[in-house]
Amino acid sequence: SKVKEELFDPVAEDRAAELARQERDALQLDGGRTVYRRFEDTTCFVDGEVADVASRLQAAINGALYDEDEAVPMYAANVDWTTPFPRAKGSQTPLDELTNALSFYKRLDLAIVGGRSLPGSNGNSARNEMEFRWEASVEWPNSWESRVLLTGTSRIVLDASSAKIVSQTDKLDGGDNVVAAIGSQLNPRFWDLYHIGMTPSAELTPRLQPRGDVKKGLFSGSYELCEVPPRLVVQPTLLDFGGRDERIAQVVPNHAFSTIIKTTGPNKQRYVPVSPIEVAISRDAEAGANRVTWSIPIAPEFLAAAGSDGELPLPASDQDMSDDMQATSGYKLQPRRLVATVPYGGNPQDEDVSNVRKELYDAIISDGLNPKLDESGRPMFFFWQNDAKACYVSDGGLGMSVYEWRPKF
Repeated sequence: SKVKEELFDPVAEDRAAELARQERDALQLDGGRTVYRRFEDTTCFVDGEVADVASRLQAAINGALYDEDEAVPMYAANVDWTTPFPRAKGSQTPLDELTNALSFYKRLDLAIVGGRSLPGSNGNSARNEMEFRWEASVEWPNSWESRVLLTGTSRIVLDASSAKIVSQTDKLDGGDNVVAAIGSQLNPRFWDLYHIGMTPSAELTPRLQPRGDVKKGLFSGSYELCEVPPRLVVQPTLLDFGGRDERIAQVVPNHAFSTIIKTTGPNKQRYVPVSPIEVAISRDAEAGANRVTWSIPIAPEFLAAAGSDGELPLPASDQDMSDDMQATSGYKLQPRRLVATVPYGGNPQDEDVSNVRKELYDAIISDGLNPKLDESGRPMFFFWQNDAKACYVSDGGLGMSVYEWRPKF
């Protein structure tokens, strides 16, 4: 925008980039880890064989989407493929369909985020069954460039002798109605239009209809139930000694960021916003203070760009924070969750939050639902900041957070 160009300071921008580089160099000199290797995380990929197949499959996907010279053959020529997604006539394998889809979408990214082994097919050790969790992000070819995020799983059968996939069955989270899943994300959102030009359209964490065995009770009108699929998040945390006076939970802390983003000038970068940002405040009895934890969903484009190595940069520490605050940051796979929500237009540390939280707790208990408890035995509450967007670049990760003005209602 014109205002951005007027405020652009190339000297300050270069200085910020240099400071970020120095912080990472200092972390490396101190012997600290500078990368997270996601395919080595057993909470995401339960064993070495699954991780190896996931790594090779990610390389094959990237070859189909980004660079055909790096394509990896992963599928048998006669693969048995069942999917809820539409298929072009010429698509024999999922990789063919990904390549063909590029002729329609402005951008398409697909990341493998987790995997597990399944019992062998009829006891046949020559055919290994696995299930992989994936996230697909597309930039729709309309004037406002809608971001569509789809999540799901694929069950594959791997032939041990050829190391190729001979069968694959895809399943979309929330049911296999692809048209409904996409259509609900295409329309321009009110606040995107209100703040037009602030950021590109954001990817929204899916909020799915609960599964059939979850029953709403008499008080369900006072809250909404949704199911959130597993997601890999950036998770910074720290001890909060200032409480409501300092309101430290309102913004993402500096030690969450692994890069900077240039939003204007000759080196302007393309970035992907995601929303909402999740904030949880819990009691740390040992420290005698509250602990604030942010869970920031990750754009699939960033995960996919890490390729078969799966190396994601870890943020450097914030030199302005005292050691007493125990500020740390890393990556974590959140499990599938059933979430009860009520609307609230304030901030995480407003005094009104306590009353809102109690009313929500009373309503779900009255309906016979059991809230999940934390390590201290307290119900787990968190705050979704729908007015916040976390912004990622493919070659550096989380580099910026943007907060929109919204009225309190």
